[in-house]
Amino acid sequence: MAVAAMMIVVAEHDALAATTSGAFVHVSQAEQSVPFIGEFSNYNELMDVVMDEMRQFRSEVTFKYTGSLNNFNASFDGALQEALMKPGNDYIHGTLSTWRYTYSSAGDVTLTLTYVGTIEQEQFVTKRVKEIASELTIDPNMTDFDKVKAVNDYIVTNVAYSRDTTTTPHHMYALLTEQKAVCQAYALLAYRLFEEMGIESRYVVGYAGGELHAWNTVQLNGVSYQLDTTWNDLFYNGRDLGDNIQYNYFLVTNEQLRRDHTWDEARYPVATDTRYAMYHDIAMGIEHDDDVYYSSTHDRFLYKMNKQTGVKERLTTVRAAHIAAHGDTIYFANESNNGFLSAYNVNTKQLTTVDAVPVTNVRVRGDELQYDANGTMKTTKLAQPALRQTFQTVVERSEAERVVAQINALHGAKVEDVIAVREAYDALSYEERLNVMNVKKLLVVERKMRRAIVAANRIEAIDPQSAKFTQQVAMARLALDRVPATQRKLMTSVRVLEQFEARM
Repeated sequence: MAVAAMMIVVAEHDALAATTSGAFVHVSQAEQSVPFIGEFSNYNELMDVVMDEMRQFRSEVTFKYTGSLNNFNASFDGALQEALMKPGNDYIHGTLSTWRYTYSSAGDVTLTLTYVGTIEQEQFVTKRVKEIASELTIDPNMTDFDKVKAVNDYIVTNVAYSRDTTTTPHHMYALLTEQKAVCQAYALLAYRLFEEMGIESRYVVGYAGGELHAWNTVQLNGVSYQLDTTWNDLFYNGRDLGDNIQYNYFLVTNEQLRRDHTWDEARYPVATDTRYAMYHDIAMGIEHDDDVYYSSTHDRFLYKMNKQTGVKERLTTVRAAHIAAHGDTIYFANESNNGFLSAYNVNTKQLTTVDAVPVTNVRVRGDELQYDANGTMKTTKLAQPALRQTFQTVVERSEAERVVAQINALHGAKVEDVIAVREAYDALSYEERLNVMNVKKLLVVERKMRRAIVAANRIEAIDPQSAKFTQQVAMARLALDRVPATQRKLMTSVRVLEQFEARM
């Protein structure tokens, strides 16, 4: 009996082009043999099973097709692509790279699949997604909006857009291990984090800027919105701006996105709601306490917006960029004055020039103000709020008032001081906690310092007299090594650990 010609690489696309949509199932161990998945007489039943195999990242399956083999190539490809585009299959769509198959005139088919990442990488991704989602949702009172914004802000401030990666830039593994990747990885990470948080979303593939592009739709209270984390990430001369975020593509409508994106709109939820339009004026901004300080897309002046009420206030009539904040002072590049480093005090309303040189990439790290001045990174020490003095000045107040004051004094605080504030809050009665209206600020600080807090607690728990002393020191060192260098500078217990290590 004659054998039909082999069908070679039906979809040898760019990884993004070959991706589609889907809910994630935990990765299984690599298969030991090629499984036979059954006999099928129609494509719908076949694709349901094929999708299940793909969720396990199966690399090869065999099956028997008992239906008509006329135009099998086109029919199979069409059915597979249609299945990939269905809601619930987004993650398969986003991670499938290529497929090929051979078949005989008897209907015996071998389907070979390749993915953007390996099984080991997928296992790593699953673990990190759970960890990140846990870190981002440390506050039990967070709304779904808070969670969506936390995901957007996490991605934008922790990764940079780049194709220059050691592993494929299309996969989240590069994004999570090298902190850089392309739009496909951005959108897939958002999708997985939303899934972990119980928020409905889609992984969308289309075009933007004349190139293949990926982003998300997300649903809040039954209402759909468009979200492009890649295009919310800011760059300057090819460099990622780190702390600064724009929200031009945050919870926007189809009409807004349609200005520079194209996609098969009929396949995805329609976004028409404009209730978050207040964020779309933020061209470059940062969160600080209960407000967002930003450069407006309309006039580039410096504004302040309250995160809870959305009330806006114009602070300056000079154009601002590269914004950073510390205490009561907002630092920025004054584009109305040659890009010189300027400072605006929100209490005195005074605008001053800090350094009469053009600057970019302004940021605050601990008690340091850092900025790029004509290609040279400069650093200036900033005055720190006297946290412990603040504790002493409020001893006459009620316990709740004291904790409120301590939380308000957490700007640039040592990690151990953050722990002390948490202990003070936990010691309050239920009724007293109700009066600590700024507890969310403590949660935000704890979230940012989560690894440092874990390390500090492990160092504090070391008992030199314990039989497990060596193990305790090793575990504390392991925890400390995971703390970002900028936060290690804010830990007084580092020296304690070094002294313990010297005794071993």
